[in-house]
Formats: sequence, structure tokens, C-alpha cells
Amino acid sequence: MVRMAAGEPGGGERVLFIEDSPTLAQLLEISLVQAGYQVVRASSGEEGLKLARAELPDLLLCDVMLPASTASRWSASCGASSGRRT
Repeated sequence: MVRMAAGEPGGGERVLFIEDSPTLAQLLEISLVQAGYQVVRASSGEEGLKLARAELPDLLLCDVMLPASTASRWSASCGASSGRRT
């Protein structure tokens, strides 16, 4: 899902964050949108990787305690597939 900052046509930089806690994800999303960022949100490492490839965000924020996929493995996979530095 992508959300734009209110009052900003096109919004600012695009931030993808991966957080499996709905409460923390909602708080982070509200804060980022209020700060003027476009927000792309994922609740799992697998979903985040798919969105990272599709959305090409300016910044990736990843919960390092994700179950089923460690943040370091996810980060290495994303960096290798995108050609970007992680």
C-alpha cells in the first residue's frame, strides 16, 4: 500500500518499511506521512522484498526481529537483486 502526505502532490521520497506489529506499523506510517514521505508498508519479509522490487523505494526500514526471515538475509537478498548498496 502506498500513502501520500496530505497536501503534497506526489508526496516526498518513498519509504518502504517492514514491520509485523500492526500497532508499531500504524504509528510509523502516521509519523512518516506527517513528515511528508510516501509510505509503502509490508508486514513480512517476503512481502517487503516483492514491494521493494516493484516500488524501488528511496529508503528501506526493516524490523530486525522479523520471524521467518532475518533482516540481514532479507537485506542481502534485496541488495543483490536490485544492484543497490544495502
